[in-house]
Amino acid sequence: MNINTTIDIIKKNLENNNYIEKKPNPLFLNREEPPFFTFSPYLVAEEEFIERSTDSFFVNQECYRYCDPDMISTSPLSVPLQNLIGYYKTTPVNIKDVLHSIKGLFEQVGLNSDSVYVVVNEDHTDLVSLTKKQFPNVIPFVREDMLAKNIPLTNDAYYMRFIYLYNGGVIGLCNIVLLDRENDSAKIDGIVFTERIHFIINNVNSVYETELYFNSMKMLKKYNLESNNNSYVLISNMKAAITLYRDGCSINGKKAGHNLKRLIKDAANACILTGISLSEDVLSEILDAIKKDVQNSQDSNIDEVKNIFIEHIGKSDELTKSFIEKYKEEEINKINEKIEEWKSTYGLSERILSEYFPKYVRNKMTVGAGGQLQNGFWGYIFGNNTIEDPYAFYGKKADEVRSKR
Repeated sequence: MNINTTIDIIKKNLENNNYIEKKPNPLFLNREEPPFFTFSPYLVAEEEFIERSTDSFFVNQECYRYCDPDMISTSPLSVPLQNLIGYYKTTPVNIKDVLHSIKGLFEQVGLNSDSVYVVVNEDHTDLVSLTKKQFPNVIPFVREDMLAKNIPLTNDAYYMRFIYLYNGGVIGLCNIVLLDRENDSAKIDGIVFTERIHFIINNVNSVYETELYFNSMKMLKKYNLESNNNSYVLISNMKAAITLYRDGCSINGKKAGHNLKRLIKDAANACILTGISLSEDVLSEILDAIKKDVQNSQDSNIDEVKNIFIEHIGKSDELTKSFIEKYKEEEINKINEKIEEWKSTYGLSERILSEYFPKYVRNKMTVGAGGQLQNGFWGYIFGNNTIEDPYAFYGKKADEVRSKR
């Protein structure tokens, strides 16, 4: 099944439940002030919640959100560019009907109902009971972690998270936020992670194994890099960069252009870390392959993107070699001090340097037993996932557990 078919099934379900499709935002918003990019379908929905001109609608939206390279290289769920479908009820509706439609959606795309778990605020015992009538696997969770913060329209907003047990990991499929809930009714702010559903129903390990990254992965396999986690930083960041450039985002040191330049630099550093040949011919081949995975980019000239990518690789590689030659015999304390100095002065990549100086301690998210990270928990990582019981997973040190999206 291709991604368009997956999206069409989800859209049809929403239409059958009386949601009206709204026009999506451009990905690049071309603003002087942030947000410079559409990071969520909610940017389309916010005005509707204020005006209430449409009470039930959905948005099929291409979204961009910056992801730290450590996050991308750790979990296939962390990608900077992805399709999301947001669906909304701006007036109160029966929560039971919303749950019923979500259950129907999962059935229609072919998910196993026994593998679906719903995480609900443990304080809302009536909501737990209501949810169990549609989904037998309900996980009551600590109140603070289910509170939806930074919702501009209300302070009364709680998450319900729909997760899926797959290949030894748990994957978020869908979230809904219950707004201004009263008994069994609430306004709804929901989101469906279409690309996650897409790779699951195609029985592959990640979105990188679907047609969305076909040409990029073909190129990685040519150079035996398909299992190198830095390769995912390279192809996901450059796919996002080429897409933003296609949509008119310029590359410079200011505002939106600064974000695009950082994206390219992160990809360039990841390219160095893969160990691939840094010849211009190979680097150009990489970008040409990635470009083929960007929709509507065939006529786009990406020479500027290529030049900045290749230029940064040359500078970063030269800077790294100079640093190693100068400080390779120094004590670790001296090295740590100099790395910080060169990072702030010359833009040295500490991700690259940490490969050469293993004792250097940087502020990164390292994977430990069970996929635990410094910043919480990953439910699904590259490699072997070992989660057998989502109840136990969410029960461990609940105040530290985070379901990363």
